[in-house]
Amino acid sequence: MALILLTILIMWRRLVPIVCPSVLAFVVLLAAAIPSLAEDEVTDLDPRYVDWLAMVDGMITDEEKDFFSTIAEDFRRDAFIERFWKVRDPDPLTHMNELRRPWEEHAAIARSRYPTLLDGRSRLMMLKGEPFAFCLERNREMEVWYYEIGEDEVFPITLYSNIQHRPYEIYKPGMILNTALRAEAVVGLTMRNMCGGINPELMSKEITRSYKGALTYEQALERFLKTPEEPSKEWVATFASATTDLPADAETFDLAFEVAYPGYYQQRTVVEGIAVVPAGLAGTLDTSGEGTHHFQLTGEVVRDGRLFDSFRYSFELPATGGTPPAIPLIFQRYLRPGPARFLLRVEDLFARRFARVELDIDVPKVTSAADVPQLAESELMRLLAEANAAAARGEHILRLVAPQRLVSTGLIRFKTFSAGHFDRVSFFLDNKPLLTKRSPPYSVEIDLGDTPIPHLLRVSGFDENGEETARDELQVNPGGQRFRVRLAEPRAGGTYRRSVPVVVDIQTPDDKPIERVELYIDERRVATLHQPPYAQPILLPEDQAMVYIRAVAFLEDGNSTEDVAFINAPDYLEEIDVQMVEVYATVHNRRGQPQLGLSEEAFTVVEDGKLQTLRRFDWVNDLPIHAGLLLDVSASMEDSLETVTAAALDFVEQTIQTKDRLALLTFNERPDVVQRFTNDVSLIQGSLAALRSEGGTAIYDSLVFALHYFHGIKGQKALLLLSDGQDESSGFAFEDTLEYARRAGVTVYAIGLGEAVQKRGHRKVLTKIADETGGRAFFVEDTSDLDSIYATIQEELRSQYLLVYQSTSQQDPAAFRRVEVKVDGDHEVRTMSGYYP
Repeated sequence: MALILLTILIMWRRLVPIVCPSVLAFVVLLAAAIPSLAEDEVTDLDPRYVDWLAMVDGMITDEEKDFFSTIAEDFRRDAFIERFWKVRDPDPLTHMNELRRPWEEHAAIARSRYPTLLDGRSRLMMLKGEPFAFCLERNREMEVWYYEIGEDEVFPITLYSNIQHRPYEIYKPGMILNTALRAEAVVGLTMRNMCGGINPELMSKEITRSYKGALTYEQALERFLKTPEEPSKEWVATFASATTDLPADAETFDLAFEVAYPGYYQQRTVVEGIAVVPAGLAGTLDTSGEGTHHFQLTGEVVRDGRLFDSFRYSFELPATGGTPPAIPLIFQRYLRPGPARFLLRVEDLFARRFARVELDIDVPKVTSAADVPQLAESELMRLLAEANAAAARGEHILRLVAPQRLVSTGLIRFKTFSAGHFDRVSFFLDNKPLLTKRSPPYSVEIDLGDTPIPHLLRVSGFDENGEETARDELQVNPGGQRFRVRLAEPRAGGTYRRSVPVVVDIQTPDDKPIERVELYIDERRVATLHQPPYAQPILLPEDQAMVYIRAVAFLEDGNSTEDVAFINAPDYLEEIDVQMVEVYATVHNRRGQPQLGLSEEAFTVVEDGKLQTLRRFDWVNDLPIHAGLLLDVSASMEDSLETVTAAALDFVEQTIQTKDRLALLTFNERPDVVQRFTNDVSLIQGSLAALRSEGGTAIYDSLVFALHYFHGIKGQKALLLLSDGQDESSGFAFEDTLEYARRAGVTVYAIGLGEAVQKRGHRKVLTKIADETGGRAFFVEDTSDLDSIYATIQEELRSQYLLVYQSTSQQDPAAFRRVEVKVDGDHEVRTMSGYYP
């Protein structure tokens, strides 16, 4: 009804230029007095949720608001709100939500000043924060807020109320105004006609009437007031699927559910849930003559009225012949002691039926094996005995503490957190024994040398019988892009007959979130874990001796990695490390142009003087590229930084395709990752625009840092270094930097800018590093040449050949291996000089 009245009012105002203010006021008051549909929808909500909806009004989508109105329980509403902010987090890899925190802080200010969060002043406060300055015209119910949009520019926004003591609105051209408002004071404001004179805070600022001189006020206002970008609509559906509510009219079945407490992990108790699907009820899909059951288990744990934990598992289990036995669906969570409420939903994906269970539990405090409650005497518990024994070993803990520095060299002490008693603790570096200690503290000091080489450090604890009761591994100098999965349980070579514990440790690039972890027995997938902890008891097939357990982790972008552990394997079984070497080669003809279209037969690869057989041959134009821009932002770059960043942006726009990724790194006295690997050009553009020049120059340290950041990435990698000066303050020497560049497997393109880099010594340094890695060095005196240089690099990156071979070398694995690539005809080949395995 309110909407109809306002529509009539607007149409009337357009048809009749002069409207009596008293009539206008009456109609507006009448419209405001009629409750809106939105207000009716939230009258049954707790006031705090009504307040939250008002706070995010204008940001929340219709789909999100509609779903929020259907949520029946407060703990799930709270979880929805947390997820609402999370999906809008501008940088999920930081600890703070850069949108939520200032928004809520500004909302608190608005609550203290204005009658409602739906007031235009409140909404502007939440969106843009405190203005630079503002003018109040209380007798006309109008305010003008000024926001800085540049060093010497401010942007005015007018807020008004047609009726006294009613909420303010943000004025936009074309709106109906009370005749008491002076039109000249609305848009195109001058400093003199507001607040009775000149505002001293605005004297040094220019009031901007157009945005960058290209937009009207209306267009500029729309851009200025743009709300945060909406997230994908899929998140609401994902959130809904993670609840334990059943779909409307769902066909249901009953199942048994029991809980056991087989052990503990650090300060939490291992809670083992077992949902048993009755015999004969499970749906079956017959594929290739083998029947399969497929279940999805969704759970929620509620404590003190809040959603404490939510989880989801998928189970794919073989169907036995005849009438199937009861089917156990087993999962583990780590919970603190105390009362909790378990909500569980099981979906039989093939039979399209659901089961739902609610159970109140009281989690016991378990701090030693003696505290483990007596498990039920049943056939199922006997089958799980071996897997549960691992949980009972929680009192034996060894955890290596990673050093704080990103790059570790020289003499480093590694400490270990331990719990429980050990007869001895041994340390191993790259599987070679280092040190054994009989008493705590368990620590070891290692000389890692002058080059930040990746190492694997392992610690193992043993009891009086020589049995290993705990172990941990730590990747030293793993690099920022390392993606690694490790099966902490089961331990390779272990013996398990009826069940096996599976515990997966994962390291991801830039701490990216894991999308899922799939667990396999041999090549048959048995479980999928969608959230940590990645721990799962698995029942083994009957009468099967040797099997292998495989864990595969997936990132949200589809990348995956895996680890395999053989169990019940014979002593003579050994793992063989197959060394596959990737070589990227650029070929030029006599005119210095990239030579395309060569066949595999035209190439010859020699390693340490021995001819190698190619296993793969590709043209890189079809393969993804990971590139890094390493830009000098020291004080000497101040005059040229704007031109340098503009040329860099052109390179990014011309080079980066959907399948590629680029990272922006900068350096002065120290290096910094400004933008992690992305293919979003707008993010790179914003990062380039924010660069400032200051400080000295540390080229060698920054090169090592940037190359180390690439570690863990497979495929074609290139680093573009631009600097206008010589190294002034690096801790790494040139020889150490060159040695690390050889190990990194990253093609380096070095650009020397200005007169300082033309000095012979510095020119030789950059050329040597580029040549050894298969790149090129360029030296220019004017930034105007950068566009052509970037174009040359871009052409080369898309004109390389990938040569893959299995190394036949029998040399010491620590030795540098020389690689030479030859091509038929009168061509020049540029590639890496060699590699460290």
